[in-house]
Amino acid sequence: MVHQFAHIGAHVMIGGGAKVRIDVPPFIKADRDPLSFLGLNSVGLIRRGFEKERIDEIHEIYRAIYLRGMNFFTGIGICGKRVQILSRQKLYSGIYKKV
Repeated sequence: MVHQFAHIGAHVMIGGGAKVRIDVPPFIKADRDPLSFLGLNSVGLIRRGFEKERIDEIHEIYRAIYLRGMNFFTGIGICGKRVQILSRQKLYSGIYKKV
């Protein structure tokens, strides 16, 4: 069940029967009740043709924002030094719109 105002990002995997009441950022696996993020949807990204380097970049951003307890902009700042500027703009805009 997805709430009418919840946004689900691209390349997301939601567990069957999960109640989606909050926004789900792109590239994430989500399940349980209440909904929680369970990691990066790396299998889905591989199936969609993402390169390993790109998946590693996305995973580093995920770790900085969700696992290290940083706020969004601090996590972006730390990861920004490791990611190419052009790809960073596309990736962050997708995450920021959905968070």
